[in-house]
Formats: sequence, structure tokens, C-alpha cells
Amino acid sequence: MHLGILIHGLLIHFPNVDEIGHLPAGVATWNFSNFDLYRVSPPLVQSTAATPAALSNIEYEWRLFSEKVGVRPEFEIGVKRLKDVKLQVHQDFVAPRAVCLIFSVVGCLILFHWVSTVFGNLAGYLVCAFWCFCPNILAHAQTIVPDIGSVSMGLLAAFLHWKYLKNPRIESAIWAGVGIGFALLSKLTWITSLVTLPVSVVFCIYFFRSACPPRALRLRVVDVIVSSTVAIFLLNLGYLFSGTFTRLGDYEFCSQFFGGHEASPSKLGNRFADSILSPLPVPLPKDFVLGVDFLRHEVETKYWSFLMGEWKFGSWWYYYCISTLVKTPLPTLIAALLGLIVYVRKWDADECSTLAMIAIPAVFAFATISLQGGFNHHHRYVLMIYPPMFVLASALPKCMQQKNTWIRVSILLCLSTVYSSMSAFPHFLSFFNSTVGSDNGWRVLSYSSVDWGQDLLSVNQWIKQHPSHRPLKFDLNYFGMNGELFDLPQASLPELGKDRTINDISVSITETQWWIVSVKRLYNLPGHNGLEYLQQLEPVDKIAHAFHVYRIDPLPVSPEVIQTP
Repeated sequence: MHLGILIHGLLIHFPNVDEIGHLPAGVATWNFSNFDLYRVSPPLVQSTAATPAALSNIEYEWRLFSEKVGVRPEFEIGVKRLKDVKLQVHQDFVAPRAVCLIFSVVGCLILFHWVSTVFGNLAGYLVCAFWCFCPNILAHAQTIVPDIGSVSMGLLAAFLHWKYLKNPRIESAIWAGVGIGFALLSKLTWITSLVTLPVSVVFCIYFFRSACPPRALRLRVVDVIVSSTVAIFLLNLGYLFSGTFTRLGDYEFCSQFFGGHEASPSKLGNRFADSILSPLPVPLPKDFVLGVDFLRHEVETKYWSFLMGEWKFGSWWYYYCISTLVKTPLPTLIAALLGLIVYVRKWDADECSTLAMIAIPAVFAFATISLQGGFNHHHRYVLMIYPPMFVLASALPKCMQQKNTWIRVSILLCLSTVYSSMSAFPHFLSFFNSTVGSDNGWRVLSYSSVDWGQDLLSVNQWIKQHPSHRPLKFDLNYFGMNGELFDLPQASLPELGKDRTINDISVSITETQWWIVSVKRLYNLPGHNGLEYLQQLEPVDKIAHAFHVYRIDPLPVSPEVIQTP
């Protein structure tokens, strides 16, 4: 069922904004063994996705390629392809998306096996259902963005460290390092796992000794060194050792953190160039280091963020807490809360060590992302918090001694999650739970939480089904493309200040118009004109949960101004 839903989704949903850049980056890796494109994302997921695309010889405008630090040519290349073929670009992504389904399957199977081993088969089936029907997993697993691959590889790393915890041998330490290596190759977020996973092991050894076989401290230290070495080696192997051991002083950085207080994409720098650290060879791939640098630059630059009807230049520390509360089905939240209460009171050492190995790296990554500042745009950044929630939600029957009442409660909450999630089918990306409602999600969050371009094929279908609704005007908020995407005339919508009304528009038109507007455009940026005046109108139709359709009628002429012939 999970795969069926995902296959249906990848066939009907248009490439989202980030996918437009990810695919040419992956193709460049295959064709040129080059990792300069999309540096902020390690190559594992996008290269896996690009396998069929590279074989199909998609024609990209590679002359737009640039190795310059601090620029994003992958989007120029992807958008050029988009403008050339328009809606047909969707066909480029069908096979790559299908290949990436493997990451969701891997994550599900790891959770199922792990939870079944510790908490029993019933808990395994429950955790599998929570994963397979989570709207956030379903939304992103059908794309080639690396978020689900990152969650799955993070789970793999945690599981292999748990295996080491149960069988502390050098072979287990090597496999634990392999897990970290794959996590690092999936997303830069997991750079924290080099610390948090060993810390999780130490935490479990100290607090849950009965669940951890003894091993000499000297050997534990050796195990950590071996594990870290294997992880770094695998990371470099994934980048084909491109730029490995580049001298620190030879880098050019765009962030002030690494480049100095005057550094920027237009003026690169290196605060280590004249320091004693300059000759130090960095044992990491060059593009991995530059990806970390660019992410740091984005945090320093800051962007506009949106939360609960308010724009802010920068971020809120609690943004992802709120996004998790509104983007997660309520039954999942309730089940996880019950599991946490039981965890505090009733779980044994083996169960606690399992949760600790899953939760500590995930919670630390969640906190790091929440506190980094800069901007808040995408709930998908914190999907790693869901596996610990699923474990808490599914382990209730075991922890309550398999009492029939708790078994029924757990199954009921799981089925309620399935119902809540499937009520948004097939538009899982814009899912919001019943505290907000998917139709009102745009009032709480923006960006990829509501409209990421995924429903443009639905817009095209609506246009074909309503041939009499003309003239049409658009503000789709998708790479500046509007009418030309559907081979219709390009016409921009008038932007007004917050204090203006729809009458200011109606008085200036002579015929009825139909406007299709992304819900992201319904709040004006502070000090900017926009389309907020459309909130005064009730849309005549809605396309998925991402676009509103408005009918704009001219104001009737007052009788006193009508001239009698």
C-alpha cells in the first residue's frame, strides 16, 4: 500500500522547486564525476535518483555550469530545461523518483526489524504502519529530495550502533562506521552523528549497564577511532576522493564563519589562510566542506520566514516545534505522548537503550536546526524526529505487559493516524492536522509546507476542465513562470499594499477575470505590495490545497453616471 500510494503520487505531482536543481546535479555526477552542483546536498540520494536520467541522455545546458563558490548553477541549468519543455519536464522525474522509493522501504524495514526485535511483532507492525502512512514520509518519499534518504540512513547508522552496543567487537564498530558514512553521504545534517552516536553509546553504557555487555575502556576508545575512520573513508569514497586533503589555507569560503568578517559570494575569503592551521590537510572532500560553508553563509545572510500569519527576517527558535505539532496527525502525537509517559515509568534497560539510540541523535539534530537561526522555511528539515515518535507510539502494548486494553488503544490510534493521513490523499505535502486543517495551512506555514510547485499538473487539469473561464491570470510562485507554463498569455497580477481593497482592482477592469494564485502569496511581506487583498474574497474554487481560484468582476457602473442617448 505504501509503495502504491507513492507510485501514484510521483505520477501526478509536478517536480518541486528543489527537484529542479537536484536532478541535473545528479546527472553531472554521473556524466562528469563532478560534485560542484548542489554542494549543500551530499551525492548519495541525488546520484541514486539520477541513474536513469543519466542513461536517458536528458539535454541540459551544461554551458551554464560554474565551479564558483557561493553560486547555485544547478537551478539555472534545471530552470533552462523547464523553460524549454515546460510541463513535459515532469517526464524527466518519473524514473528517478521511482528509484528513490528504495530509501523509504529501507527506513521502514530497519524500523520494523529493530522494533520487532525489542518490543515484539505487534509493535513492529504498528511502527511499520506509522511510517507507511505518515503524511510527511509519503509527501517526500515520492520525490528525489534527500530528506527521506537522510532519515533512513540516519536510522541505519543508529541501528548499527545499537548492534555494536549489544555486541561490542571491532567488527561491529566497523559496521557502525559504515552507517555513519552513509548518513553523511545523505545529508549534511548528519555531520552531528559523528558525535551524537558515540555519545549515545556512552549514555547507554552508563545508564543501562544491564543491556550492554562489558568491554574495556581502552578497546572502546579504539572502537570509536576505527568507526570514525571508516565513516570518513566512506564519505570520501562517495565523493571519489575529490579534493580530499586539500590544504585548509587553499580553500575559498563565502561564509563569514570560515572566510572572515568580509567574506561573501562576491568576495571570497579564508580566515585560516595566514594562520598556523593553513598547511593542515583537511581529510574531507572539498565539495563537502564547501557545502557546509554555503549553508553557514545562508544562515548568516538570513531570509524572510513565515509563521502563523507573521513574517520575520530571520527565524524563531520554536518554529519546528510548531510545525511538528500542526503537520503531524493528532493520533500519532497522542500515541507518542502516551509512550513517553510510559517510558519514564515502566520501560526496562533494553527498551530504554533502544529509544536512546534512536532519539538522542534525532533530538540533537532537531535542536541544532531549530537554534541555528537564519531562516525557517521547510518542515522537511526535521523529519528525523519522526522515528523516535513512531517507536514511542508503537511500543505501548509491550510496555504495558500486552494488556488487551492498551493493545486496543494502540491499534485504534494507529488506525486513526491512517485515516487522518489518508483524508489528505493524494496531497500529502500540504497536510495539516485537524487543529489547523489542510485548507487553512497557508495561514500557519509557507514554502514547502503548503505549495512547492507539486500541484501544477492539477492546475493544468483545472484549466482544461474550464475552457470558458477566460481570461486567466496567474501568480504560481514557481521560478517566475505563469501563463507560459500552460502555453497561455502571460499576465501579471496587480500588487497592492495591505490597506488596499479588491475594489481598487475591480474598478479598473471591464470584464470578468479568473485568477489562479498560490496560497503562499496571500500574505504581503512587511513594507511590500502583494496580493493580501485577495483575503477579502472567498475563492470560487481550490486546486488541491496549494492554489486558490478567484473570480474578479468589474464594479457595476453607478446609475447616475450613465448617460442617456
